[in-house]
Amino acid sequence: MSIALLPENKGKNRYKGLYPGNLHRVKLDRPNGSDYINATYLEGYYRDNHYIAAQGATQATVNDFWFMIWQEHPSAIIMVTQAMENGRVVRI
Repeated sequence: MSIALLPENKGKNRYKGLYPGNLHRVKLDRPNGSDYINATYLEGYYRDNHYIAAQGATQATVNDFWFMIWQEHPSAIIMVTQAMENGRVVRI
């Protein structure tokens, strides 16, 4: 079963049907609290886990998103989507 579908994690998924695989998902290294975020590692040309693909943060997941950024130390954050969803500007 996908970790993403556990009752405590369902609310952390922006879209139904778009879930990280259990094997390559990013795990939040928190001493207390959930390790789940809807994000997965992607291979780079020269090394594994070079990139992370994550859903856009929602008000419910923005703290998890920034914790992941702090934990993983990415050199860049790139948004590759439009800022509109269902005819509305996306805000977090």
